[in-house]
Amino acid sequence: MDDEAIFVSRLIGFGLSEKEARTYLQLLKYGPKTPSPLAKALKTYREDVHRTLTALIDKGMVRPSLDSPTMYAAVDLDAALN
Repeated sequence: MDDEAIFVSRLIGFGLSEKEARTYLQLLKYGPKTPSPLAKALKTYREDVHRTLTALIDKGMVRPSLDSPTMYAAVDLDAALN
């Protein structure tokens, strides 16, 4: 099992879905993104990414920018898990 799979498994253990964990990891690893590049990187649909980002925002793990287009950034891991 590689490091990313272990990290995703731990996030799932904290109550995230696999999609939420993979999306959070992508933002944490590669920095703020808009939904389209995220969807491409995660090999999924943009609408699915929007739903996942909304769930992560509700959980306090992702923060949207006030700019247009909206960029989404992962909250620091320590802050996110508190």
